[in-house]
Amino acid sequence: MNSTIPKSKLRLKKRDPVWLNDKCMNSICSRRKATRKVKKSPTTANIENLRIVRAKTRHTIKSTKCKSWPSFVSKINSYTSIKKVWTMVHKITVKPSTCPIRHLKVTNVGVSDFPDIANTIAQTFSNNSSSENHISKFQSFRRQAENQQLKFKSSNYENYNNPFLDELTDAISKPYDTAVGPDGVHYQMLKHLPDDALLTLLNILNNIWASGKFRANWCTSTVIPVPKPGKDI
Repeated sequence: MNSTIPKSKLRLKKRDPVWLNDKCMNSICSRRKATRKVKKSPTTANIENLRIVRAKTRHTIKSTKCKSWPSFVSKINSYTSIKKVWTMVHKITVKPSTCPIRHLKVTNVGVSDFPDIANTIAQTFSNNSSSENHISKFQSFRRQAENQQLKFKSSNYENYNNPFLDELTDAISKPYDTAVGPDGVHYQMLKHLPDDALLTLLNILNNIWASGKFRANWCTSTVIPVPKPGKDI
């Protein structure tokens, strides 16, 4: 699979500068056009034009940088949201991460092994979702509700117990293209399966639904926590 469907490499998204506006973009585009023109036809006129365009672009960018922050500050008033202000400050002061995150830091103790990282994240989610965080009134109500015996009779012929059919194609067509999991199967692969392969996948899912047995390797996933900039993960 890796030889026929290559995986994309990790690429850090470069944040656009806060001062970059349409005027700067147009000036940069003009500089690129002039550069391509010189490479294609390095005449004296084209080279001189490139020097002029470069000088204008440098002047435009420099002046825009000097005016961007005072212009933003002048627009701040009592109605400006704190989020907007801190977003601007964040863009100016915080630099994007230059290396992938390969560790956790919990109570000033580093966690670097992948199994320990996964267990630490799972334990944190479990603690945050624990019923111990609920108020005592809700806990009392929950205990009473759990002690009540459910009266549910089923003939197993309800609509929700029927085998899957249209749900498969509908579910495959809706998801966005996200990163592959440990199995290496991409959504584009599922969306372009032929009818015979779709029927095989449908039979697998219906067998899981009827037997209640789920493949163990389908229960694993790749979790990549993204911390706030400047914070320990």
